[in-house]
Amino acid sequence: MNGNSVRSLRVVAVAVLAALVLTPTAARAAPPASTIVDERAPGNQWMVRGYAYGDLWCSGTALNRWWVLTVMDCVGPGPNSEIEAAGRRFPIAFGARHGQMYLVRLSSPIPGLPDTVLPLARQSPAIGTRVFRYSGSDSRFYRSSPVTILENAYGRDHRDINLITSGGDGLPSFHEGGAVIWGGVLVGVSYFLTRTNPDGSWDYDGPISVLGIAEHRQWIVDTMAAYPPLIVDTGQCPIFLCR
Repeated sequence: MNGNSVRSLRVVAVAVLAALVLTPTAARAAPPASTIVDERAPGNQWMVRGYAYGDLWCSGTALNRWWVLTVMDCVGPGPNSEIEAAGRRFPIAFGARHGQMYLVRLSSPIPGLPDTVLPLARQSPAIGTRVFRYSGSDSRFYRSSPVTILENAYGRDHRDINLITSGGDGLPSFHEGGAVIWGGVLVGVSYFLTRTNPDGSWDYDGPISVLGIAEHRQWIVDTMAAYPPLIVDTGQCPIFLCR
C-alpha cells in the first residue's frame, strides 16, 4: 500500500468518525415500559381492586386474607362496594379511616393468602430511593418502571400526604390506592397526581403523592387487632367459614 492510499484511508476514517460524533442523536428513548403482573401467582395475590356501584374505582393491597388497604376516595362499607381479589369479588364488612387512608375488612377471607403478606414499613424511604408503584387500572395489574422518592416529609398537614414520587413510570394510566413497594416492603399507597398542564388537565407524567405507611403503621396494626373477623370454631369447621 503506497503513501497516497494510506492518506486516503486516514481521510475516510476521520470523515466517518466526524459523522458519528457530529450527527444529531435520535429522539430520546421512551422510559421503560411497565411490567404486566399476574395477580394469580401465589407471590402476587396481594394485588386487589376496589369497585363501587359496579364500577372499577381504584387499586388496593391485601395485607392478609381478611384486610385490604386503599384510599378513602375508593370504596366504603355496604352493599355498593366490593374488593376484587384472586379472581373473585368480596363484599366489605367493615371499614376504618385514618386521614385519607382506608382499611377494610372483607366479609370472607381471600383463599390462599397467609396471615401476613407484605411487611409494613417502619420508616419512610430516603429521598432518592427507587421504588415501584402498582396499578390495577384495567383487566390486568401492572408494576411501574422504577420511580424516585422526591420528598419524604411532605405536607404532613396536607391531607396526610407523606411522600412524593417522580412520575413517568410507564403505567398505562394512573390509579390511586395501589401499593408502593421498596425491597419487598409496603412503604406507601398511591394517592393522587400533583401537577396540572397549562390547559388545566392533569399531568399524568408528573409527580405522584403517596400516603406513607410508616406514619400510619401503628393505626393499621391496632385497627386489625381491635376489629377481628367473627369466627366461632365448632371443632371441625368454624360456623362462618372453613379454613
